[in-house]
Amino acid sequence: MTMSDDAADRTAPGSDDDAPTPRGPAEPDAIIAADGERLPLRSWRPTGATPPRATVLAVHGFNDYSGAFECLGTTLAGHGIAVYAYDQRSFGATRDRGVWPGHRTLVADLETAIPLIQAHHPATPLVLLGESMGAAVVMLALADRAAPLRQTVRGVVLVSAAVWGGTALNPIARALLLGFGALLPRVRMTKPYSPARMPSDNREMLDALWRDPLAITATRISAVAGLVRLTDAAMAVAPAFDVPGLVQFGREDRVNPPKAVATFLDLLPRGRQRVAVYPEGWHMLLRDTRAALVIDDIAAWLADPTAELPNGEERSGRSLS
Repeated sequence: MTMSDDAADRTAPGSDDDAPTPRGPAEPDAIIAADGERLPLRSWRPTGATPPRATVLAVHGFNDYSGAFECLGTTLAGHGIAVYAYDQRSFGATRDRGVWPGHRTLVADLETAIPLIQAHHPATPLVLLGESMGAAVVMLALADRAAPLRQTVRGVVLVSAAVWGGTALNPIARALLLGFGALLPRVRMTKPYSPARMPSDNREMLDALWRDPLAITATRISAVAGLVRLTDAAMAVAPAFDVPGLVQFGREDRVNPPKAVATFLDLLPRGRQRVAVYPEGWHMLLRDTRAALVIDDIAAWLADPTAELPNGEERSGRSLS
């Protein structure tokens, strides 16, 4: 669903009713959505003639793009795993950058991408990996237990799942945000990362990301309001989200409030996802200075979902401490 700037702002953040039907052709370097929207695609594949042992479709976070998975993709390709990632609509190199498309549209785009990526490696297990906002999109795409996609996807990896919005906000802050998002959708919030909300300990990476023309640094209030609605929807499906998976959080995460993370973990069905906590991990676990530890755990889980994780502190309860 491609909208003009004005049309999107008039409907955001309530533009979720017009999600396109999930179908579309494939291109070597893009996912083509049902309405013809082109979503740039990156891939990292093992070398040689041997088919990959697994395929990962990665979904990036808010204001980010598919380049976020460069380190993950390169490392997993070395383990014989193919990784694909696309720029979500309104992010990266897509049109209408920064204009919130509605979370149902983001979910529909993922529903389009799944069978197209699976077609590249039809005999290979497909795993969805969502980072931050991307984790919420992944959860909503697989929320329906009767959906055919449940038969396609073998498991999920949720990295620093976005749980900071919605019920994590006090009622006054939530009302102000959603109200300003509807009344003043074009107002932008622009500032460097603050110490209180620093997303990573990798300052070199953050400086490069701040200069990256494909990353969004001036955020519309309507987009933040839309993100809040997305996290609301993801939290609502958490109690029934029984897809096998690996859930990863950093103890130093300054984006997700600890109480919100605890609530999220408590909502997930017991025994369906393994939870790994990284004592020195921040929100951007896949690009922190210790990202190699997180990625090694993902590789180990993909190789054997029941094996002991080599690096993360596995948790059976709701606490990160």
